[in-house]
Amino acid sequence: MPSQKDVYDEFVRRDMEVKARLEEDRQAKQAEKQKRVAMHLKNSAMRSGTPVAEGDEAEKVLKPEKKMLNWEKVFANNTEFYSTWSPDMIEDALLENLRSERIEPSKVSKDTYKVRFTMNTKNENGDPQDVEMCVRILQVKDNLYCVEFSRRDGDMIRYHEHFNNFKNNVLKNINDAAAV
Repeated sequence: MPSQKDVYDEFVRRDMEVKARLEEDRQAKQAEKQKRVAMHLKNSAMRSGTPVAEGDEAEKVLKPEKKMLNWEKVFANNTEFYSTWSPDMIEDALLENLRSERIEPSKVSKDTYKVRFTMNTKNENGDPQDVEMCVRILQVKDNLYCVEFSRRDGDMIRYHEHFNNFKNNVLKNINDAAAV
């Protein structure tokens, strides 16, 4: 039977391990964000034909290019996460992933941050099954955005599998803020 000190020491050791892993994860997300910001600034400079300066000019480039809709907590939605990333960078990362998976979005809004697409999967019998999804990026407050997923058509279980893959793998580094 371990003593009280042994239990306490084990708790402290595990607590330190968890904090170290959380810090590593935070640093990895920050590094990915910095890499994406630099890439976004470079792409903006290429589109405009003029280099983007550091500081104020960079801040202007990172402002949303489209109209931001406000996030309203009307009902409990478990298929959303929050981010401090620029909405343009979030949308670019989502579109980049979809296109790398050879999924062409059925609609990308020109006015707001809204993307509709269909995920093709197979059910447990191996039959093809489509899940139509919509992703909206909404402003919660300054520099905090909600990335909201919704199912438009298809199997609910497959939809949740796709959402969890986006949240925990594809857009893992973007999921960097706590719920409000």
